[in-house]
Amino acid sequence: MSDTSYLAGATSKIVTVRAFTASSGAPKIDIVYNTAGLAGTYTRDAATATTLTLVTATAGTYTSSGFVHRGGGVYEVGAPTAALAAGADGVEFAFSGVTDCVITTCRVELLGTDPRSSTIPDVNVTKIASQTASAAGAVTFPATLASSTNITAGTITTVTTVTNGVILAADAVDSVALAASAATEIANATVATAVDGTITLKQILQLIAAACAGKLSGAATTTVSIRNVSDTVNAVVATVDADGNRSATTYVLT
Repeated sequence: MSDTSYLAGATSKIVTVRAFTASSGAPKIDIVYNTAGLAGTYTRDAATATTLTLVTATAGTYTSSGFVHRGGGVYEVGAPTAALAAGADGVEFAFSGVTDCVITTCRVELLGTDPRSSTIPDVNVTKIASQTASAAGAVTFPATLASSTNITAGTITTVTTVTNGVILAADAVDSVALAASAATEIANATVATAVDGTITLKQILQLIAAACAGKLSGAATTTVSIRNVSDTVNAVVATVDADGNRSATTYVLT
């Protein structure tokens, strides 16, 4: 069986069958439209067979009910318009009657959309969740849309806008707001992470900045004070001995 598919209602389509010599299995290449005994039919699903009145044809060129050898035992058949009309799931072409010959059948599936088309078909929506669409394509949703009983595992309290078919709640974050605040939010979350006990990365960076760049006093005494970079508070106060070894340290974390 040689199968193919076409959009239901398609016209000027060619289907193919193969012919073999029954006694040898070799391709049979000498059949023409009026070979003695040759008979053809097409049968649409749930219908009776319709006889094909075969005519001559040129390979590669559509002729309704045309029958012609393409080569290598493959024959082209011009499918009549009625055979591919909408209203059936498929149609089958069959041939018989030639002496010492077997001809395969050809099943054609009749589809609602054309699988060969690169164009996405329009969707004609008349109702969504029992709500009738207007001629302009708008849909009025019921007020209960915001009710938790109508939302699975979630609640929409105040619906404010619809963007590209997506309903956004009043406190929703869209892509513009996310782009504007994402960097700040990520940075704040990073520096707020505790890295030494309860001391955060931000506080450690403040202590490092004070030690490297803050004002220092008491260097010749046993109490050394280091100011923060802003010079608003003693960030570090260390108790040291004559050799500068620290024995105690206090610090201010903000």
